[in-house]
Amino acid sequence: MSRLNLKKLKKSISDTEAMIQSLNDVQFWIPLNYDDDGLFVLNVVNPDTLNTYAPVFTSPGEIGEEYIKQYSIEEVNMNFIRNCASDECDGIVINPFTDNVIVPIIYLHPEGLYSECKES
Repeated sequence: MSRLNLKKLKKSISDTEAMIQSLNDVQFWIPLNYDDDGLFVLNVVNPDTLNTYAPVFTSPGEIGEEYIKQYSIEEVNMNFIRNCASDECDGIVINPFTDNVIVPIIYLHPEGLYSECKES
């Protein structure tokens, strides 16, 4: 897997195929929780827009200490994130503490299909 080029990603947002391909080619680290019903991905609300995003990180060094203390941090691929993004989620936010790149849900599910969260 290659490293995500965030400058290139920002430029490719207008090109759906380029966006999807650049996201498919890398690994991410995400904060997860396990409860009695199984696995769920942390979602955060943007206070300005009230949209809900799943935070994903391009490296362990990007993850905030509060997430490390409260959640299980796992390295996953984009297919895992696609499968876990709930239909209440408006997208993902890449490196929310530094780069803060928002990727709308349509780039995760270009067909508009959502699936239940399951381990891949």
